Amino acid sequence: MREIEFRGYDGAEWVYGTAVNYDKYTNTWYLLEHGGPDDDWIPVGRVGQYTGLKDKDDDKIFDGDYLEDDEGFVWKVYFKDGAYYAECEENDLMANQLLSKVNLHCQVAEVIY
Repeated sequence: MREIEFRGYDGAEWVYGTAVNYDKYTNTWYLLEHGGPDDDWIPVGRVGQYTGLKDKDDDKIFDGDYLEDDEGFVWKVYFKDGAYYAECEENDLMANQLLSKVNLHCQVAEVIY
C-alpha cells in the first residue's frame, strides 16, 4: 500500500501532512501538519498528493509537479481516471503516459504551489 501524504505551501515553506480539508466559503485549503508541535490545521495554497512514486534521484513526486526527462522534455504530473499520468506537451508521440512508465527516466524539475 502506498504512503498517503499531502504537500502544500503556506507562503513561507512547504508543509507536509496526512489529511486535507477545503473550506468552500473561504476558498481555502487546510493541511493537517504532521510532525508539527500540535498537529495543527495549516492554511495552504494549492495542495498536491504524493503519487507513491519517486523520480530517478529518489525524490517524491507529487500531483502537479513538473518533471524533466533525460532528453530535456518537461512533463506535468496529474491524476485522471484512478491513475497518475505525466503529460508532455512538447512531444506529440509521448503526449500522455502513465507516470509509472516515465518516473525513473525523469527528475522533479519544478515544484508548484
